[in-house]
Amino acid sequence: MRSRVVQSHGAPLRADWRLTNRDGTFRILDLSMEGISMALTLRQEFSSVLRRKGGVDGLIAILREKTA
Repeated sequence: MRSRVVQSHGAPLRADWRLTNRDGTFRILDLSMEGISMALTLRQEFSSVLRRKGGVDGLIAILREKTA
């Protein structure tokens, strides 16, 4: 699905939504704003944490901190 986000100032932004239909309910897979994919950005951030913190245990610890 493609949409435009109108700002109070500046040009409208293009938003591309990747959706899936599961059991009659639409779910968002990804949101891309002006060519920047949220799913890809999160994947890159997780990969960076995995490298810096020594694996999955470090990633889980950081995620727990952020959700506490």
